[in-house]
Amino acid sequence: MSAKGSTSSERFDAAIRAIDAANADDPETIVVDGVVRPKELAHAEMMTAWVRRLDAEASDAQLLAARAHHLRRWTIARSSYPEGRSGYLRWRTHLKKQHATE
Repeated sequence: MSAKGSTSSERFDAAIRAIDAANADDPETIVVDGVVRPKELAHAEMMTAWVRRLDAEASDAQLLAARAHHLRRWTIARSSYPEGRSGYLRWRTHLKKQHATE
């Protein structure tokens, strides 16, 4: 079915799948409930669950923002920017620009 003919729920589910597929490529892993998982994929799932816990009626936009807020974050290393607040802010600005294009 085309995106034009899709329901809101189908588009939401497709967006979640796309975000999760991108974050599944994270080479860094963490253990969650005894299972080794890609770090940003696990983080995205935990953030979505947290938003739902805070607001059971959270909008799709809120849930997508939570799911994608660290999208492919590992691709731009924090260590490639200077220590301190100004380096951190430059790194975050670069990440925001990257997120806007992905």
